[in-house]
Amino acid sequence: NEELLSQLFIAYMRVDDFKGQQTVAMQLYKLRPRNSYYFWAVVSLVLQALRGPDADNAQKAQLLLTLAQRMVDKFITENKLETAQEAQLYLQILQEQSKYHEAYDFLNGALCQKLYPGAPVFVRIELLKKLNKWDELNRLLKELLLQEQDRWDFYQEYIASTFRLIEAGEKPEGADYSVEMCHEFLCDIIEAQPKKFRGPYLARLELNRRMIEKRYSSEQLFGKMTDMLAEYFGLFGDKPCCAHDMKLFIEYVTPVAERRALAAKLTNGLDITSTTLPGSKEEMQRHICTLQIARYSGAHSIVSEELLHAISTSLSLHYE
Repeated sequence: NEELLSQLFIAYMRVDDFKGQQTVAMQLYKLRPRNSYYFWAVVSLVLQALRGPDADNAQKAQLLLTLAQRMVDKFITENKLETAQEAQLYLQILQEQSKYHEAYDFLNGALCQKLYPGAPVFVRIELLKKLNKWDELNRLLKELLLQEQDRWDFYQEYIASTFRLIEAGEKPEGADYSVEMCHEFLCDIIEAQPKKFRGPYLARLELNRRMIEKRYSSEQLFGKMTDMLAEYFGLFGDKPCCAHDMKLFIEYVTPVAERRALAAKLTNGLDITSTTLPGSKEEMQRHICTLQIARYSGAHSIVSEELLHAISTSLSLHYE
């Protein structure tokens, strides 16, 4: 009985009996050949490999994943794949086996394009990274960033791919393979923005940060970190996230005294004292941001306890 077998499958699901699920799913498929039942069995195999009793046994887990792949391969050969979920599952099976070439070929193939045209772009990004296709990844991310100019995650991957190309000494057409090209691309996005997004400004800071980490000389950097952070504060200091953004780069301002000087400069530029209140929500947020930056830069760690109490009292008067 189809209904009883379906209920039995669900019961096995509740107790994580993946082997039982597989058996019942195949019984259902034999009773009524439907893709959903067949792929219940495939999913059950994958779950056995990833979460079952044999998950810690690499050889057995690989055997289960291979069997799951063969089951899907059979359906692909017979042209029976029907849904995006089935294509997505096949991609996952290939990735779990580290078959990144096969996964990438399938993702770009006509069948996947037909069934799963909305495949998340991060799947393509991760596969390109696994395959060390840095030129293709770089070009893809440039296209994506021109469409979505505030995607911080895309900027990070784009900059990382640029440095990979620099390390490899490759100069592929259409890709950015030098820090100068990378910086120019970021500046072009900033100049073309209809409104100010944080993404490209953060990306410029990130580019400088990575150059500092890789020991580029100060002459090669695209600006002084303190000046770039001050510019960032000027643009986005009224946003609650500003201090957390700047925190990512504060430690690259050296020496430590220069961090404190930056915090003092930002604070002094607000014209807010212990006796004057912020005139607007934006001014209040900028003030709070400067206080956070001062703490991140270590300014509060070198003052006396009396002064800290005075700061606390002042803030209470401002914001209670």
